[in-house]
Amino acid sequence: MRYDDDRFMLGYHGGRSPSRASGLLAKVLSVTAAAVVLISAVAVSLVLFAVALVALVVFGLYLWWKTRAVRKELRAWSQEMDVQGAEAPERESDNAGRAFQEDVVDAEVVREVHRPPHQRNGERSGR
Repeated sequence: MRYDDDRFMLGYHGGRSPSRASGLLAKVLSVTAAAVVLISAVAVSLVLFAVALVALVVFGLYLWWKTRAVRKELRAWSQEMDVQGAEAPERESDNAGRAFQEDVVDAEVVREVHRPPHQRNGERSGR
């Protein structure tokens, strides 16, 4: 058996055209079938998209319904904090009578000490 024979070469079709659809009717039917398959694939993808969208909306509504109590509690807490924040804050002081203010930054307490003018030059009180 010789491998350089035309029958064993790629693209050899035995002397006929590579298309299996030989007549005009067969070609029209193959194009029609391809169009039907393409339209069916688009229709199926649209249906799957619609089903996924409905499932997402249902899940979102379920989550919204289940968290209504938490949202109500957070709203009440926020209003309570607004009322407390509207009141004038009192200045805190340490044992030596120095006023200070504390802020929390990245879980560290930042403390600003406000010393009276006579203690600012490095003088210490009677301690």
